[in-house]
Amino acid sequence: MRGSFMGQALDLAKRGIALATPNPMVGAVIVQDGEVVGRGFHTWEGLKHAEIMALEEAGPRARGATIYVNLEPCTHTGRTPPCVDALFAAGIAKVVPLRPILIRWWPVKGFAGCALPACRWRSPSNSRPKPRS
Repeated sequence: MRGSFMGQALDLAKRGIALATPNPMVGAVIVQDGEVVGRGFHTWEGLKHAEIMALEEAGPRARGATIYVNLEPCTHTGRTPPCVDALFAAGIAKVVPLRPILIRWWPVKGFAGCALPACRWRSPSNSRPKPRS
């Protein structure tokens, strides 16, 4: 695995090759005080997302931690509940997505950008926001 936390998330995402389809490959790493306390990657459609797997591994050590994820956490309910709600409930303090520009395409009420405290971007509804034109 790579040394950087985001690099580790990308390496984890690659483990989902041919498993996550039609969903994207996602990897997540939870870091508390410079130590990795949780890891996860998305496997089969309809099962736990990478963020949820990482939260389960981290347990109570997730409170106040930072999560590095190669795709911003989902905010809608499909086959699984929104990952943002689980991150908020676990007390994650900071979310660092690989591509923060994607957030501008899928605006979420109360979310002003990447790597903000999780309490500022809690999912406001169960519907997927429409992209801006």
